[in-house]
Amino acid sequence: MRNYWVLKPNSKLAYLLGIKYGDLGLVSYKRKGIAEYRIGLTAKDEDFVSKFRDTVCSLLKKKTTNRIHLDKGYYCCYICSKDLFHYLSLGLEAHKPVIEKFPADFLRGFFDSEGNADQRSKICCLISASNINLELLKYVQHLLKKLGIASQIYPLSSKQFVTIFGRICRAHQAWQLKVTSIKEARKFWKKVGFSIRRKQEPLDSSYAKYEKNLKAFNEERTLTFKLHASIRNRNSLGQFMGGKHAFCKC
Repeated sequence: MRNYWVLKPNSKLAYLLGIKYGDLGLVSYKRKGIAEYRIGLTAKDEDFVSKFRDTVCSLLKKKTTNRIHLDKGYYCCYICSKDLFHYLSLGLEAHKPVIEKFPADFLRGFFDSEGNADQRSKICCLISASNINLELLKYVQHLLKKLGIASQIYPLSSKQFVTIFGRICRAHQAWQLKVTSIKEARKFWKKVGFSIRRKQEPLDSSYAKYEKNLKAFNEERTLTFKLHASIRNRNSLGQFMGGKHAFCKC
């Protein structure tokens, strides 16, 4: 196997690895006696699938000619590459050199696949990601911590049902990673974010307002401090003058 992508890590490959540990599909089969190695993505956001296609085509240095098609309400795109297929089939340890070098890009790909942004108020969003692989979520938590973003992992009920491509299935034991506080979610917004417009818009809406309110609060606080300082200086001067006049009368 040619280790082209291992020798040249970059942000696009890190983003693709993030998708790989989420929604990416790897399928190999024989067609008319010829082996084909297919890398595909199926999602409900067309901009996400388009981003995946452009990323893979850029890595393969080929023109973006693969068609995105709609199937039962989901957008799909498949690209064939034996080398990239084999590289993506490797385990997490083999991918860590790329991930550790570009953690924000890996996290963006992972949260595009597995994450969600739930707007709780005008200035607060709950950012979360769910997966049945607890060790993977712990590694994601470790990468977030490296970027200065705190998070917590909680178990989800194994009795829950999930809908997969329109079919209701019983879920495996799943885990959820949450970035809940305004401060930490704001860091995520600035350092990681989403490529998917549907997920990024709640963050932009919440934290743009938060930044505006914070700026207004800081300006008001600065004016308050200046006013208090002016009053203190005036009182100090009055006390000094009062003491001087008292001395003169004596």
